[in-house]
Amino acid sequence: MKLWNLHLRNRRTDSPHRERGQSIAIIALALVGLLAFVGIAVDVGFLFARSTQLQAAVDSAALAGVTELVISKDAADQRAGQFLNANNIPISVTLSLDSYKDTTVIGEDEYSITVTWPVELFFLKLIGLDSYDLVRSATAAYFPQADIYASRRVDQGVVSTSNQSIFGPNICTSYGDPFSPFNSAWEPGAYTYHYRILLPPDYPDDVLRIELFDPDSINQSGDRDDVVFSAVATGINPTLFPPGTHEKLCQGG
Repeated sequence: MKLWNLHLRNRRTDSPHRERGQSIAIIALALVGLLAFVGIAVDVGFLFARSTQLQAAVDSAALAGVTELVISKDAADQRAGQFLNANNIPISVTLSLDSYKDTTVIGEDEYSITVTWPVELFFLKLIGLDSYDLVRSATAAYFPQADIYASRRVDQGVVSTSNQSIFGPNICTSYGDPFSPFNSAWEPGAYTYHYRILLPPDYPDDVLRIELFDPDSINQSGDRDDVVFSAVATGINPTLFPPGTHEKLCQGG
């Protein structure tokens, strides 16, 4: 009987020690899991911030690079790299950017870049993940032409003829040419005039008449030419368009 009581007393004495050891092991495992979650949250948040920074830098680089395509693609890549560096993207990243030149459906230059940034991690290194590659892309197109409101009286509900006076660099400045680049006739480059004609949904006909007239031969500085107003014009406003032959002089350059 005494032996049995001694054995029972020893079992009760040893039990708290074993339970205390188990608690320490559980707490240690819980701390490891908690640190892992904290590390994931920190690294994921850091990656999100870097991703936002990279996308903004790539967008600005594409916009800056596309304007240099008229020179060369190398010039566009150089300008894009400068803007990436200005947005605190490492030089090693800018030197490895991927880019290509394309043309839009309306014939304008298009510039696309893709940048890969290996972002170094912190806590996830404990599980063997040293870095994560962020890949961001952007595309920009260069539209040198601008929309010009050309309709004469459509805002009043009257559709009539619209006369556009767009001439080259040697035209009289009094004509108000909004954009007069000095480009050769056989290689106009990106600085040419493009027209887009907007037809209303209720346009009743399936035929649209467009007449083009090139007046550069007579509308240059110092040129003179005889102009005869049509009967339609003189009938509309005889004061502005008097009948007969009139000499037009382009004064100034």
